Amino acid sequence: MDHRAVGRECLGASALKPLGTLVPGQDCEGRSSSGIGAGEEGRRLYLSEDVHFRLRMLAYQRGRKISEVAQEVLDKALPKYDVNRVG
Repeated sequence: MDHRAVGRECLGASALKPLGTLVPGQDCEGRSSSGIGAGEEGRRLYLSEDVHFRLRMLAYQRGRKISEVAQEVLDKALPKYDVNRVG
């Protein structure tokens, strides 16, 4: 199956569900899809279809939200910077 077709559907526990079956504000499992918790800010990030699909599949395999998996992947891949401010 072409991953672009899957991108329009929700990966449920047993089968693919059409996007129309989702409740606004919830993900596939009925959890809140805001993705913003305590101490976190919403950000806009644009990803290619392929990267978004792979990130979604990883999140589905781990049973976690895409934002949580993206945080882990980026935290491991990006260098840690030490910012020292003078003044």
